Amino acid sequence: MNYSNPIEHLYQEELYKLAPKVLVIIPLPWDTMSEPDQLLLSKILGSVKRTLASVQVLTLSEAETDDLLFYQPSRIIAFGPSIKVSGKTIQPYKSFSHKQVIVLQADGLDQLDDAKKKNLWNVLREMFQV
Repeated sequence: MNYSNPIEHLYQEELYKLAPKVLVIIPLPWDTMSEPDQLLLSKILGSVKRTLASVQVLTLSEAETDDLLFYQPSRIIAFGPSIKVSGKTIQPYKSFSHKQVIVLQADGLDQLDDAKKKNLWNVLREMFQV
């Protein structure tokens, strides 16, 4: 092997490019969430090819989208907490873009019935293009 040009043997930048962050907001600390709710969240994330290890989970009762931009997310999913844009509450199960971040407000994990899960799945499919 010829090492006359060591730069040729470096890894391409694409290898180091990290996927954009997904921010998941829940109303209660993780250790107080029921095991079925934790499992449901894992399944929801799995449906869009994500894992708990690949997202950032925050515990907040309410949040302003501009404050969440600090975490540099590409997408924000709130399960239960109220997400606001310029002080206004957003409509649940309708994704919208705010400063190039896609935001989704959903009901709490313990409140998701079959109809709400179907609405959630339709919006997530659009958000994550799956």
